[in-house]
Amino acid sequence: MLLKKIAEGNAMVLTDPATPAAPITGYNDRGIDVSLRVWVKGEDYWTVYFDLNNAIKAGFEQYDVKFALPKVEVHND
Repeated sequence: MLLKKIAEGNAMVLTDPATPAAPITGYNDRGIDVSLRVWVKGEDYWTVYFDLNNAIKAGFEQYDVKFALPKVEVHND
């Protein structure tokens, strides 16, 4: 899975006590919910958080992953 591969490519993500996981955490009317779970040192949390978010966005763009976004219509009557 792409998310797990991205996490495993980050040097600050720890493999002990557990390797990265990307389980399906739910289903809804717009798609499937997936979580990315990793272990990091406390002092690396925010760096890894932002690095992974940017890497996930780039990975999704590379593989042309589309998001199901809600549609909002505004009427001016």
